[in-house]
Amino acid sequence: MTNEARTILADFQFSCQLLYQCLHQSPDAGFLEQLKQLAEHGQDGVPENDIDKGLALIAQGLQSLNEATVKHIKADYAELFVGPAELKAAPWASVYLTEEQTLCGEPTLAVKQFYRECGVEIDTGTREPEDHLGLMFAFMAERLAKMVETETDSACLDTQRAVLKDFLSEHVLTWAPHFLDILYDNAQTDVYRGISLLAKGSLEQLATLTEAEFRIARLYR
Repeated sequence: MTNEARTILADFQFSCQLLYQCLHQSPDAGFLEQLKQLAEHGQDGVPENDIDKGLALIAQGLQSLNEATVKHIKADYAELFVGPAELKAAPWASVYLTEEQTLCGEPTLAVKQFYRECGVEIDTGTREPEDHLGLMFAFMAERLAKMVETETDSACLDTQRAVLKDFLSEHVLTWAPHFLDILYDNAQTDVYRGISLLAKGSLEQLATLTEAEFRIARLYR
């Protein structure tokens, strides 16, 4: 593996880990300060793709980072992903891929089985469905980290790339782009609008890296 290829994989791994935090964990002031610095340093000229546009929106939303801003962003996170009212952007595959639009449906079981076959056990300290997009990004970050670790073993690299390709094609790309559109439309802050674009652009690049397919699936929401 060339140094350039290793850097690309490490960047993907970092992006997936960041998106796990953005989508799965309520933001605090410390995390938002880190996100602000990343967004500002990650911009490169005029935004040309979803990743660039997402970083620009995040930087714009965090330009004046104070107590009121943090409170507003935390409230946006709660309304989008937590409740107690009906979620504006439910982040679980089952909500979109099952007619009942409920949690823990067949897509959840399929994702859980995929994790198990890869020797991965998702444990966040609470019982929750494994088909949360944030957890999916965490799984992909773990696979990408393995690719970096096994950079000298081409067979292992090919195996991990195939795992990512199957995971993206079968469990992520069928619904996540639609969910991210919903997230963008319902977010009340530039931060979460930017995160939606950042995630969408990252998935597109991961699909290119692994040659994963954007398969058509019936969506119920």
